[in-house]
Amino acid sequence: MPQTPKTQIAQVPRLTTTLAPRLGRYFDLLPLQVEQLQQTVQDAVEANPFLMVEELKDLTIERPSFYQPKGRRAWDDGEGDGTYHDRDAWLAERPKSLQSHLLDELRFHAHNERDFELGLAIVGEINEDGFLEAPLEGIAPWVEASSQELEDALERVIFKFEPAGIGARDLREALAIQIKAGQHKDEELLLSAIARYLDLISKRDAPALSRKMNITEDQASEIIDIVEALEPVPARSFQQEYNPPLTVDLVAEVDEERIKVAYAREATPKPLINREYVALLEGGGLASEEERRFLREKLASAKDFLWAFERRQETVLTVAQAVLESQRKFFTKGDKAMRPLKLSDIAEGVGYSISTVSRAVAGKKVETPLGIFRLKFFFSPKVSGRSRREILEVISRLVEKESPGKPLVDKELVQALSRQGIEIARRTVAKYRRLLGIPPASRRRRR
Repeated sequence: MPQTPKTQIAQVPRLTTTLAPRLGRYFDLLPLQVEQLQQTVQDAVEANPFLMVEELKDLTIERPSFYQPKGRRAWDDGEGDGTYHDRDAWLAERPKSLQSHLLDELRFHAHNERDFELGLAIVGEINEDGFLEAPLEGIAPWVEASSQELEDALERVIFKFEPAGIGARDLREALAIQIKAGQHKDEELLLSAIARYLDLISKRDAPALSRKMNITEDQASEIIDIVEALEPVPARSFQQEYNPPLTVDLVAEVDEERIKVAYAREATPKPLINREYVALLEGGGLASEEERRFLREKLASAKDFLWAFERRQETVLTVAQAVLESQRKFFTKGDKAMRPLKLSDIAEGVGYSISTVSRAVAGKKVETPLGIFRLKFFFSPKVSGRSRREILEVISRLVEKESPGKPLVDKELVQALSRQGIEIARRTVAKYRRLLGIPPASRRRRR
């Protein structure tokens, strides 16, 4: 189907354009997971001769020509045949993880800091197929937003992502997003067909579709062809290209007296300033002022990156330490000891903004004596005065006490929870039921 060109480049402001370069870089690094951070550091080292990595000294390869003032920089492909290629194009062609891509799209489409904060919370709930798993009312307490505010952010920001369909909550919505992005002349007719007759489209039943929609069979066949050409799994291309191993960002040691959080060894690439190039700059042996100016700019950029990286590491460690300390009893008494915890609680405790804490928590994994957890696991905002853990326990007890011959459907669970003062949506109940490993009522029925 035709792709919609990005025409908003001059109209949509980037989030970091008004920030100092190093502060903008800091905010870019903060939400990255370990695999993304490693790749970002490697890219920075390869692009700047003043950067090196302590453990991976082979990254600081000597380039025959790191300075080409009249053209684009060249890069040796390593084959030793003297052939040079466009390094920027090479970097752009490498496989990218879905989460890394989503962060790039978010930076492009977020109009302001609040957009980015809400978008980051939504992106964290997008699964490997590209669909939004969590209900918006479940995400809302994390960023202290209303469901409507998140709905608006979804429409205004996330649904603008490429590939089209990312962030949809179901197949119909994913297909509808792609139709709108394709700017089809019969858009309303296509959207109506997807919303009401997707079953007929999947069966390629043009006669039935034409009767239902009061259109000709040719029109019905065209609708079927257009919809079949859409992508039912928005993030499919990333599944084919990238399947990273499970790695953790942090490791926590827990005993009766304290919790100590540190970076996992593989999560600490340690970029450094390459002193050989500093000596070259300070030695005065360069041929021209143009070369000296180029190297001074590269050195300033390297220092900005190093400052941002160190601040990022410090922030993530500080936030992780505070999060685990807040849930200390979990490690000795289990889920029942988890207390309600919001981003604002941690932000107030460590002196960072909620947005900074949200970025620091995003996607980070910590290895503990009880297993590997996402940092987000330890947050449990209150719903109707109850934590998520408490609500899960209530649902579990309701199912345990139900009649084997007439188990409670999700709607009845919603009503039962409401009688206990817990107001949540049916789809949230369905999600919590799945988290508990409880099958639907039709599979729980026993004679």
